[in-house]
Formats: sequence, C-alpha cells, structure tokens
Amino acid sequence: MEKIFIIVIGVILASCKNISGNRNPKDECKSIECLDIRYNLDSFQINQLIAKKKTLLLFTAWNMKSTTILDSPLINNSEIFEALSEYTIVVQYVDDKSRVHGDSFHTMGDINLQYEIASFNSATQPLYIIYINGLPRCESGYLGKKKEDVLRFFNGCSSASPIVDFGNRH
Repeated sequence: MEKIFIIVIGVILASCKNISGNRNPKDECKSIECLDIRYNLDSFQINQLIAKKKTLLLFTAWNMKSTTILDSPLINNSEIFEALSEYTIVVQYVDDKSRVHGDSFHTMGDINLQYEIASFNSATQPLYIIYINGLPRCESGYLGKKKEDVLRFFNGCSSASPIVDFGNRH
C-alpha cells in the first residue's frame, strides 16, 4: 500500500513539472483570474502605472458587461488572452455608485467619467486606450465580437505612433 501511495504522488508531481523540475508551459494559467487587472484607480495611480508598464485603460459601465472583451467569450481565445496578458489592465467604471471617502457629493463613477472626459475628450463606453512607454498608442470604442477585430486593435497598437484612433465610438 505504501508503494502505491508513493507512486501516485510521483505521478501527480510529474504531471505538473517536467524533468528539470520546472512547470510545463501547458500548466500556465489561461483564465481571466491570471491577468493583472485593477479597478477604479485614482488618476495618480493610473499615471504611475502608465509610466512604468504597458497599460490597457478601459472605461466601461456595469450595465455594459457583455460589450467588453473581459466579459466576452473572446477572453477564452488563446491569441486574445495572450495579447491581454501583455498589459496591466485598468478598468474604470463610470457608473460606480460607491462614495468617495470624505466626499458626500461625488461617486467613484463621477470621478472616473470626469477623468475620461478631461483626458480623452470622450464619454464613450467602452473606451479602450493602450499606453506603451508612457504614451497613448491607440484608442477604440466597442471592439466587436470578432476575434479578428480585437486582434487588429492589439496588433496595430504595438507599433503605432501616438495616437491611432481605431474609431468604433458610438
């Protein structure tokens, strides 16, 4: 019985590691929980991230869940997931009703919408903005439900001069 137990443990461990002891690439996480996603950051935090990391800034609303790539079945596409995993994703909800600490008049959503309007002259949701090396490279509204359209946005931004508008604002 003891030998069987040891063999079973060995098989389990071997399935998670290759011979050198490293994890198999197949074991890498491929779900949305593995993406670096941050929600409702203040402008200082957003600017800090933009300066340091490739960032995808997304302005959206709670009632638009099915219109963003994070909530779409497209997130399960390996090419789209790989494109998203290259970015720190910042999601700003413009309809978040939570009150800002110490401010009885403004909600987090109010502040997010004001930031969107002041920074991008837009009140469109969803609105995607990609920052690379601290500069806005691309922006787009609704990306659609086709894999090709979403990948065109990400692939077009990697080499774009600031700022390419992929349109699609409603």
